[in-house]
Amino acid sequence: MSRQDGSDRMMTHDAAVELVAAYALDVIEVSERGAFEAHLAVCVACQREVAACRAVTVAIGTSTEPMEPPAALRARTLAAATAQPQRPHATAPAPPPAAAPVSRTHWGWLAAAASIVLAIATMMYASSLRFDLSQARAQLSSTSSQISRLRDELADARMAAARLINTVNIMGAPDMIKVGLRGQADAVTARGNVYLSASRGVMFQTEGMPVLPAGKVYQLWLIPKGQTPVSGGVFTVDASGSVSLSMQMPAGMPMPAVVAVTMEDGPTGVVQSQNQPVMVGTAGQ
Repeated sequence: MSRQDGSDRMMTHDAAVELVAAYALDVIEVSERGAFEAHLAVCVACQREVAACRAVTVAIGTSTEPMEPPAALRARTLAAATAQPQRPHATAPAPPPAAAPVSRTHWGWLAAAASIVLAIATMMYASSLRFDLSQARAQLSSTSSQISRLRDELADARMAAARLINTVNIMGAPDMIKVGLRGQADAVTARGNVYLSASRGVMFQTEGMPVLPAGKVYQLWLIPKGQTPVSGGVFTVDASGSVSLSMQMPAGMPMPAVVAVTMEDGPTGVVQSQNQPVMVGTAGQ
């Protein structure tokens, strides 16, 4: 059975904010009180709003000076209480009826009522401003997140464009040599290509390589004929075993005759490898 005070309904924070002033003044609708108080019990923000509104209304209630009632009102009240009507002066004619003056007490209550109305309007306007500010902050946060995401996407796009330009430059070089790589031992499904240009650098692409164990990296080796292998850098692969990267040819190094890849300890690899190649390829084959 549904309760008449509405306490079985859930009230949103936005709806509750609009009822704070009415609740603080105890003029909230009976049908809304239960749901509002259920929300108030768990909402610190609304609790602060109600406390602030009540402080304002208490201040208004104590701001009006107590007023002494007029003497005529006091006399009429005493006469009525003792059932003795007032006797007019014997020689003075009864004065013509006049408009009843508005007492100071009446004006005091009007001022107090106007103050309360003004306070309610002020509190509702302040609540509306806070709600608008909250919405603006949420929208600003969302916009900032979108800007950050777009900035990251732009950076990725620039990097991809730079790699593409570098690849085109290397593969279009007049001195470019292509070396095909084949997987060895536990990496027989791995395949790769290396594009070598003494003038424009090295482009390395591979796929199907085993995913690296924790703490390991792959290391590329450029091996000129009859010379010590020279490291071309370390890299990792994605979940499919693929990678694409480019680098500069080490200064003064002759064109490599053999290109190999080994698995080494990360994160920087080694100066000279003692491990068997995971992939290897020979220029001209």
